[in-house]
Amino acid sequence: MPILFTAAALLGGLGFLAVPVIAHWLNRRSRVQLVFPTLRFLRAAQVTQSRFFRIRRWILLALRCLMVACIVAAFAQPVWRNRSLSGGSQTAVVLLVDHSVSLQQDAGGGSAWQILQAAGDRVLAGLNPGDVANIVEATLRPQVVFPQLSPNVPALRDQLRQSQPTFERAELGAALGLAAEQLRRHSGPRRLLILSDRQRTNWQTDTELKGILPGNTRVEIIDLPGDPRENVGLTQPQTTPAQPLIRQPVQVSVKVSHSSPQPRQVRVSAQIDDEAQPDQTVIVPAGQPTEVAFTYTPETGGDRRVRFQTTGDGFSPDDQASLVFSVADKLPVTILSDDPPDAVGSITYFLTRALEPTGRDADRFQATILTSEQLLAGDSVALAPGGVVLTGYLKPLSPVAAQRLMRFVQTGGTVILFSGEGPVAENLETLAQAVPALVGGQVEPLVWTATPRRQLSGDQTLRISGGQWSSKWLREFDEPSQFALSQIPFYRVYGQGPLQSQAETWLTFSDGTAALASRPFGQGQFWLANFSPASEASDLGKHGVFVALLQILCRELRPALDTNRPTSVGAPCSFPVRAPEFPGDWAWVGPNQVRVPVRRPGLNEPPTVRMEHPEQPGFYTWMVGERRHATLAVQIDPRESDLRRMSPSDLVASLGDTQGTVIAATALGESHASLDLPLWQWCLAAALVLMGIEMMCLALWRR
Repeated sequence: MPILFTAAALLGGLGFLAVPVIAHWLNRRSRVQLVFPTLRFLRAAQVTQSRFFRIRRWILLALRCLMVACIVAAFAQPVWRNRSLSGGSQTAVVLLVDHSVSLQQDAGGGSAWQILQAAGDRVLAGLNPGDVANIVEATLRPQVVFPQLSPNVPALRDQLRQSQPTFERAELGAALGLAAEQLRRHSGPRRLLILSDRQRTNWQTDTELKGILPGNTRVEIIDLPGDPRENVGLTQPQTTPAQPLIRQPVQVSVKVSHSSPQPRQVRVSAQIDDEAQPDQTVIVPAGQPTEVAFTYTPETGGDRRVRFQTTGDGFSPDDQASLVFSVADKLPVTILSDDPPDAVGSITYFLTRALEPTGRDADRFQATILTSEQLLAGDSVALAPGGVVLTGYLKPLSPVAAQRLMRFVQTGGTVILFSGEGPVAENLETLAQAVPALVGGQVEPLVWTATPRRQLSGDQTLRISGGQWSSKWLREFDEPSQFALSQIPFYRVYGQGPLQSQAETWLTFSDGTAALASRPFGQGQFWLANFSPASEASDLGKHGVFVALLQILCRELRPALDTNRPTSVGAPCSFPVRAPEFPGDWAWVGPNQVRVPVRRPGLNEPPTVRMEHPEQPGFYTWMVGERRHATLAVQIDPRESDLRRMSPSDLVASLGDTQGTVIAATALGESHASLDLPLWQWCLAAALVLMGIEMMCLALWRR
């Protein structure tokens, strides 16, 4: 039955034992100077030098030293450990500590983190000598404090006291796997202590948890006091349209949700850069997120920072949301073609005029011509990531040029290839062969394999007879435009092989074959049109309906990769680089104004600036030297706003055949009272008794 000091650091107070020793040393040779010695005084001096008198000094020294030692021991809080109740065998204890942002919620008397942190510290302090322990920190990337179970409990306590909740969402399935791995290495009794708010959206994961823990594992769950407070959260900020233009109204919106069982009135404010927008108050039904929109008309181009805010509650991290959107003068579209732009009747001629019908500033799009030679040279400005590329007549593409075009799609761009004149089938095959070089795998058709071209005339000409008009790409194409499109004859089309498994058809010819289809690739899309607006292939380019169709597609498809969308804390995020040759030091500057160096993309890597692990919500700015080039908004995971808890019994049941115990955090110390016998009161009482004995001795000896 060993004695354990709960606050062993206070044993350093034993240094005060030097005080009575020094006092004894200073008095051991004390002399009294007698000016007029007499026989009486000589007898008194003889008594003070007698053997009994010297013994009395040693008795006082011992009493005082014992008194100091007892007082110091009382402050060190010794306990008498009853190992017989635990069977006397070594126990392995693993603490699974949830570090997710929801632990910042108010749980009455402090945050949920503070309550669970104190409970875990008391568990570690109550371990028996010889027990081994470890801590699994459940974050987005769970990790253990020590590589294996360790008896170094003081170091674990220090780590627990210094740790803080993050702004991330914890991967609890992976954390349980690490805890099970630690416990499985121990052959004796096993304990798993779960320090979590038991957030339902986090524990009810797709990961199968049953049987993850080894047998003979006792699971203990710390129960937080009360129910979670009702919470209002802001999530999913966005802009409509995705790419706003100067002097055109744009809506910035955010969704408001709450956990109250009754409808709730919520006030939301928005600030765009330094301009505050009028506050809005909405009634949010229970369980139904409500969108709040603010209308804003930008007068200049560039990035805009939007910060939404609502009234504070017991969980502040989701009381605000951030958004960044870019305002453009015109929407840039690249035309990849080897045709002269002024060749009347060519694909490039009709594409340019459909994008810039007036040739003035009022046009919404700005067309840039890029030749296959410029593509081979790596023109990164024309192939801006997230943009749209339309193909006209192309010479045979080289493998390098094909890889650059498909990498553009992979990083969020959109390519619409029109099947006109030139080596269309050959170029499609070269593009398809470029895909395995980027992502691996086998060569397969991008959308379909083009077979020899068909020349049609008279009654054999094809017309577009059907389309997915309710889709997000074509929903603005009204019925008169649909009818006008169906009257246009097509003279030259290509034969088609089977559609690729991921492809989807948007327009259909009158013979049932696909006229326009697409497939996703990476973060972008590849579209294939089995027609051409060139005058020798169809009458499409001569009609205004082609202008409407092309502008609708280019508007809806840009940006295919919404670079303004918020990303979650802890998740890697990327920003497309428009000019990787920027000189100077690259860095991300976050809300805490700390500069994080950025590695430049390699020659064969996607042209992006990557941030691996944003730690806080807010705005992150990509800096080149002291110049700002781009801004990203980072949010907490929207699922963290739902603070509803999973019941302890359901949580234990989800772990399978284990022994479960629920312990209230406030009563955690009492749960171990049967194992421990506090001794500090006895130490303090002994110090008082010794003090009394000293006073009695002094009183008797002075008579």
